[in-house]
Amino acid sequence: MSFRKNQDVVSFYNRELITIEVEGECFIAMKPVVEGMGLDWDAQRRKIKDSGRYGDTTLPLQTVGGLQEMVCIPLTKLSGWLFSINPEKVNEDRRESVIRYQEECFEVLHNHWVKRVQAPQEQLSGQPSQTLVDSMFVADAVAKMLRMDDSSKLKMTYKVCQDNQVPTGFLPDYVDDDITQSLTTLLKQHDATIGAKTANKILEELGILETLTRPSTKKEGEKRPFKSLTEAGLKYGKNLISPHNPKETQPHYYAKTFPELLDMINKVLQEDVD
Repeated sequence: MSFRKNQDVVSFYNRELITIEVEGECFIAMKPVVEGMGLDWDAQRRKIKDSGRYGDTTLPLQTVGGLQEMVCIPLTKLSGWLFSINPEKVNEDRRESVIRYQEECFEVLHNHWVKRVQAPQEQLSGQPSQTLVDSMFVADAVAKMLRMDDSSKLKMTYKVCQDNQVPTGFLPDYVDDDITQSLTTLLKQHDATIGAKTANKILEELGILETLTRPSTKKEGEKRPFKSLTEAGLKYGKNLISPHNPKETQPHYYAKTFPELLDMINKVLQEDVD
């Protein structure tokens, strides 16, 4: 998984807005902004490109789904685009979101990047703050507990640095990992006769997978289950941070060793038949 040193994510009303610095200028990925406002992305993408007023460019950005080409405009052009949307001409259920973005979005992004540029550089050369030390300690403990892969550890470290206004230039741009995919995808690619639910049950019997729990974010006292590869299972895949919740993992399996794993699953199925 690639990590761009000049890319940053800004939280805005439960949306993650992606920004990136190119030759000293901040650009904003427009799709998350448009979708956060409740607008149709295809229509707004055409509007941005056809107008020629917004200095749009397509840039490779790191997302949960991997490196993707995304339409971006300079942050300085964002206000102009935001106020080109007439709230009175959108559906009433989207009007509040449109107005919220018009009134607050640019200021939040602008303030974030001003602080990022002005972040004290001495944090790296002097004594680290106690908050940074505590954050790294917790991150390390979580990574070990969930048996996270190196890419997920790097992503977590990157986020800790951002939260503590520590420059991330010292972090590597990427981690070399073998190609991995979800169990559902690999089963389909190999024309397996079983689904992920049955396969997961067998993998737990083989000691390759286990079910862990985390506290529910919606119901106090309730536990939410999630799957995690065991130490033995790390031979066949890795535990990624789940895109649904950063407190749980999502097993992914190495494409090159999956045939071996599928043979083990099929043997268990055959034994059950016999």
